[in-house]
Amino acid sequence: MKHAQVWPQETLFLWFFTVIVAFLTGVGGTLAWYTASYEDRALPGVTVGGQSVAGMNKEQIAALVSERFSQTQLTVTVNDEVLSASLPETGVHVDATATAEAALTGSGSFLATTRSLFFYTPVPTTSTLNESEFKAFATKVDALAGTPPVQGGIALSDDASSLVAQPASAGKGVDTESLSAALKETSTELKDENIHLAPQDVTPDITTEDAESAAKKANELIAPTVEVVTPKETVVATAADKAQWIETTLENGTLEASISSSKVKEWVEGVAGSVNRDPINGVNNVDESGTHIALARPPKPGMKVTNADAVSEEILSALENSSPASVQLAYDEVPASYDSRTVPSGPERFAYQAGSDEKWVDVNLTDSTLTAYVGQEVVRGPIFINHGGPGNETIIGIHRVYLKVPTQDLGCTPEWSYCERGVPWISYWSGNFALHGAPWVKEFGLGSNESSHGCVNIPVSEAKWLYEWTEVGTTVVTHY
Repeated sequence: MKHAQVWPQETLFLWFFTVIVAFLTGVGGTLAWYTASYEDRALPGVTVGGQSVAGMNKEQIAALVSERFSQTQLTVTVNDEVLSASLPETGVHVDATATAEAALTGSGSFLATTRSLFFYTPVPTTSTLNESEFKAFATKVDALAGTPPVQGGIALSDDASSLVAQPASAGKGVDTESLSAALKETSTELKDENIHLAPQDVTPDITTEDAESAAKKANELIAPTVEVVTPKETVVATAADKAQWIETTLENGTLEASISSSKVKEWVEGVAGSVNRDPINGVNNVDESGTHIALARPPKPGMKVTNADAVSEEILSALENSSPASVQLAYDEVPASYDSRTVPSGPERFAYQAGSDEKWVDVNLTDSTLTAYVGQEVVRGPIFINHGGPGNETIIGIHRVYLKVPTQDLGCTPEWSYCERGVPWISYWSGNFALHGAPWVKEFGLGSNESSHGCVNIPVSEAKWLYEWTEVGTTVVTHY
């Protein structure tokens, strides 16, 4: 009888150990390869919004999340009234890239890869809720419940010169916490959601008393006088101007009125804009060879305000301290140059052929200048003047002074649309057309937006000289 061969115990152990090592080596190698193959991709079992993203890279997952986010809707029913909105319309913002990165957590890890073979890993979306956008959406939902509450507030009075309170009233709405919770669940799962909300009584956050208190404070803020001194005039902010400067904010549930720095700055910049201007070049008359003959129009430097921001800040500080403000605008002059105008060198260049000793006055409506001559010699000027505007144009032609009055009221009767009292140094040259001083004018010449009713408006000191120099019968020539 033949007996089976019996292996020594040491040999059996070695054989068993070798088999185990070989098996583990094979399994380990397989898992290592498997792990490496998912290094930049989502592991098996990973889901986002209930959808598998296994094997997807970051860009693919982010694209999927963005698409699902834009398509997911929340439907709200209140009193059988229905409102549906996509998540972007509710104030929810999803960070698709951050969500994709979260889905790749563990990719390339041996342990995480091994675990993924046996367990699912749901990944919630990374989302935030924009409060102001959510509030706008909640307001639409509140409207389904009935008449919403009216918040107290402040508004301009009928004449826009002050602030008045707008009363509050109670109304209907929904539980915004339930609405917010539904949005959170919908955005986390990226799955359409339907919710039913019951209407409830809602009291306004801002009461009528709050509004009255804010209106009172607003009117106190704008009560002080505000003026800005410019090179031409002092500009006083009207009550209506200052009322526009008020803004309101909700601070810890309280309606607060304050001065808007941006609106004050806007007003100051408007004043500065009336001062700022480009330079206007003077004009020299030259002959065909370029030789200077005479000054036709003096140069007018430009102006550029340099302290508008500082003026705005000073006004704001004064009002916040219940103090009046009187602030000077500073400016730099912008130099003007000269242009040349080619004219005949002989007497034909003049608008009037005067005798050698004849006094006459040239009023150039193109250049807005006045020049006094004796014959062909300049004795005064050219000086800047203003003349008639559209609908009140100064007539052109050759005229003569027929009446001189040292001072007189102009207009001031029912047939005239204006009234200027005590106008000085008047020399009439055709009907109601005259040369006269204009103390109310802020700026003369080109670049001014001030025109007359047809007369030639002249700086008072120049008008006095002209009045004393001219005589009844002196020629006045008006032309373009």
